[in-house]
Amino acid sequence: MKTPALDAAFRATSYRVDTATGMFDLRIGVFDLAFDNFLRWQGVSRWGIVTACNPAGIPTPNQNAERQSALLTRITALGWRYCPAVNHAHSGGWPDEPGFCVLDADEAALCILAADFGQLAVVCGEVGKSGGRLVWL
Repeated sequence: MKTPALDAAFRATSYRVDTATGMFDLRIGVFDLAFDNFLRWQGVSRWGIVTACNPAGIPTPNQNAERQSALLTRITALGWRYCPAVNHAHSGGWPDEPGFCVLDADEAALCILAADFGQLAVVCGEVGKSGGRLVWL
């Protein structure tokens, strides 16, 4: 459920993507030319960041590793390429959440996947656009 506080928290987060060519700290609505160039080099036109941690914004530290493993199994079964990612809240009031930056997956399919894991939103973007955008589920 979208609330002003949750929206602000998602926007005050860096979405760190770890690739073979380096790390990228992405922000909602902020274009990153180096990341865009990486995507073009990979032949990718769109991307999305998804996690299985802390469904519905409720901390579940004892279940997150198992949930992430199940998410990776689904991503792999779908044949999607991905890079590891970490969602880092700037306030320090929320633990880092591991996730995945999925390359070239359809936004609707990413939203379905995220909803299956109880998530409130995903970050999606397209090559050449103004940066990632927050997509509420």
